[in-house]
Amino acid sequence: MTLTEVIIVKRPLTAKFVETAAGPKDGKDRIFYWDASEPGFALMVTNRGVRSWCFQYRHAGKSRRITLNGFASLAEARKQAQEWRDKLNKGADPQGRTAADGDTFAEVAKTFLRIEGRRLRSVGQYQRLLDRLVVPALGKQPVGSVKRSTITALLDSIAQINGEATAKLVFAVVRRVLNWHAARSDDFTSPVVRGMGPKTDSDGSRERILSDDELRRIWAASGRHEPFGAYVRFTLLTACRRMEAAAMTWPEVDGDLWIIPGRRYKTKREHVVPLSGAAVGALASLPRIGPGKYVFTLTGATPMGGISNRKAAFDQRCGVKDWTLHDLRRTARALMSRAKVPPYIAEKCLGHVAGAIERTYDRHAYLDEKREAFTRLAEEVAQIVEGRS
Repeated sequence: MTLTEVIIVKRPLTAKFVETAAGPKDGKDRIFYWDASEPGFALMVTNRGVRSWCFQYRHAGKSRRITLNGFASLAEARKQAQEWRDKLNKGADPQGRTAADGDTFAEVAKTFLRIEGRRLRSVGQYQRLLDRLVVPALGKQPVGSVKRSTITALLDSIAQINGEATAKLVFAVVRRVLNWHAARSDDFTSPVVRGMGPKTDSDGSRERILSDDELRRIWAASGRHEPFGAYVRFTLLTACRRMEAAAMTWPEVDGDLWIIPGRRYKTKREHVVPLSGAAVGALASLPRIGPGKYVFTLTGATPMGGISNRKAAFDQRCGVKDWTLHDLRRTARALMSRAKVPPYIAEKCLGHVAGAIERTYDRHAYLDEKREAFTRLAEEVAQIVEGRS
């Protein structure tokens, strides 16, 4: 959290004030009301009105914060804060962390980047992977309590949502941070061992293409009127990357064209996807919720979350095992070949960049050919799910 996202106020805390304390304004994330009489004790109110008690302190030269679980009364919160203060006065860490626990993973990662960052050619990638995928999951854990099973579960989730290539990159970053910390610590041993990490085919790639029977099962299970089912069908029918579809917005749809802006596309260039009738039908099954910005959403204000958990539940319904959402894109490409779509046009449909001139000019190049290709893909899918030869 950055300082621009919070408001800090110092004032006496009373039971009456606590009942009426307002949340932050002007788009800030939360406000801290620090008690004027008891150092380190505060009431925190988020922009959604959620209240909690905090205790800020310094131990071993580092600033730390504890949040009291639940929302106790002011008297109870003061009593708990005093107990933490008593421990601190005796030289102990109020959170009870041991020397083996040490700093949190987030703190270790921050120190690693500060010291080793100038030696890394890909320091920007390290920072992005840590901030986006690792620290939200592991950041608050003391580094000594990070278990092998926790890392494995995180990598499995990333592979499912973001792809195996991203999971391999994340594993390399986590392994390097933990090994670096182990080399500098007397008490810490890295949980990373030989043989860990995402498993791929022998050549490091994945070639999973869904069979016709698997497609029929997935298609049947995706027929429920809920965002994830429509998301699965749409991802297959457009051969798009899973996160490009997950963050899709209604303003990106122009008639039967889905125009993905360059800021959201892997190649950083605008990509135009002609929508087949079946793809339009998948979108038509979705209601516009709330502000109506996002297509696959439960609130309208944010994209559909919890994709990993939704995928796991979906697997139980469809009965297909060992497949990822990215396999839908690979399968769509194979079905285009089966439908006699010229390879060059199929690659254009997938957004694979060709020559420099084509990268620069005319976003609608080969639009008719791509529209025909996606129509053939939809027809091929229809034949499979309907059991026609």
